[in-house]
Amino acid sequence: NVAAAKSGDYVNAIPGYPWSQGAGYFSVGGLINGVPPTGTVNNESKGLEFELVGQVTNNWNVSLNASKQTAEQTSLGSELVNFIEAQHAKMLSPAGDLRFYGAGDQTIRAYYNSYIWGPFVFQQGTNGKMVSEMSPWRFNAVTNYTFDHGLLKGVNAGLGYRWQQGEILGYGLLSDASNLDINHPYWGPALSATDLWLGYSRKLTSKIGWKIQLNLRNVGQHTGLTPISVEPDGTPAQYRIVEGETWMVTNTFTF
Repeated sequence: NVAAAKSGDYVNAIPGYPWSQGAGYFSVGGLINGVPPTGTVNNESKGLEFELVGQVTNNWNVSLNASKQTAEQTSLGSELVNFIEAQHAKMLSPAGDLRFYGAGDQTIRAYYNSYIWGPFVFQQGTNGKMVSEMSPWRFNAVTNYTFDHGLLKGVNAGLGYRWQQGEILGYGLLSDASNLDINHPYWGPALSATDLWLGYSRKLTSKIGWKIQLNLRNVGQHTGLTPISVEPDGTPAQYRIVEGETWMVTNTFTF
């Protein structure tokens, strides 16, 4: 309604005015139609895994497993890179000289360099960093023994052990504080846990079997917090809850 617009009556000039954030072409706070723009990151993962499973005796089973992995950011997604670089080229032209809001305001180029190009260059500079919460080495061992004669016939006992190298928590800054220093990673402590179980099984009838088992998980551990990410100065940024020791009794019937 041009006449209403000329008179300043924008409520009737434009349907839906004032627009809610993200409606139509209106965009506020980095949102496009109410949704923040996102870009993909390319990661490359490599690793080895070793496994050994066998019976030491007829009643004694052992399983060992070890793995080595690396996973790092190799590049930002090509579609995102091409789009931002094309935008940047446009901003270097006279189009970037336009004022963002009006006379006296900064140029569109200045806003773009501060809020888009700068963070983009920062992200490009972190290519080669390892993905977060990655443990390069992990090891697991499980063993179980079952008694088949004597007073302990039907009893089984087992042990599980889990160990992992400290996780990557973050990175420090370069000496000029211009970017993350991918050669200065922060590592968390190595983690280990032991599980124990003790069970008993027998035949209730010729067709029905019964087994009861006590399972202890994370033996000797206490509930607490452990960091999963850090700030560039090494102080913790996020934590996760350490479960601590738990127990469970299971009853199983087979028929």
